[in-house]
Amino acid sequence: MATTEEQQIIRDHDSEIANIRAKVEWTEEAKNEHIAAVHEWAQREYAEAREAEQQRIQQRLESTRRAVFQVPGGIWPPMLSRRRSWRRSVRPEKTCSQPPR
Repeated sequence: MATTEEQQIIRDHDSEIANIRAKVEWTEEAKNEHIAAVHEWAQREYAEAREAEQQRIQQRLESTRRAVFQVPGGIWPPMLSRRRSWRRSVRPEKTCSQPPR
């Protein structure tokens, strides 16, 4: 799906090509040269817009990952310390595999 910037490049390209073709005073060779230059410009601009969009997507992805997977400092450490203290308070019982005395 093309972004608005990419769509604008396509519209500009098509408009410029139409303007070139409408020039009756130009030879076909001159028209073809100008059309080739417009194609090159549009391809370069489109590639730059695509690259910029890919970078924006990558930055949003990294930001989202950080937001989802980041462990808040104020919540987890108290929970971990409670879990550790609970483990210390529990004493190992005799297991069933040991014969009764």
